[in-house]
Amino acid sequence: MQVHLPQDLCRAVKESGLPASELRQAAVRREVRRRRILAATDEYLSNLIAEVGEPSVEDEAWAEDLVDRIVRQAGAAMGCACSCLIPGQSPVWPGRPHEPRR
Repeated sequence: MQVHLPQDLCRAVKESGLPASELRQAAVRREVRRRRILAATDEYLSNLIAEVGEPSVEDEAWAEDLVDRIVRQAGAAMGCACSCLIPGQSPVWPGRPHEPRR
C-alpha cells in the first residue's frame, strides 16, 4: 500500500527529520481505533434505545445542561470563559463564540 502526502506535508516531515513511516502507521492505527470506537458507540446507543426507548425532550435538555455545566467548569479551570476545552480549538458546540477570560 502506498500513501500519498501533499508536498508541503512531505517537505515538513523531511525538514523536521521525523520518521515518516512510523508517523503514518501511528496515524492509521489511531484512525482505525477511532472508527471502531465510533461504531461500538453507535451499536451501544442503538441497543440502549431499543431497550429503554428514545430520550424525551426533557431528558435531552437535562443532558445538555449537564454537559454545559461540566464544560464551563473545565473551561474555568483552564482560564477560559467559553465552552471550549482545548485552547485554540473550536468550541464544543458549533456556533458558540470563543470568549477567552480577560
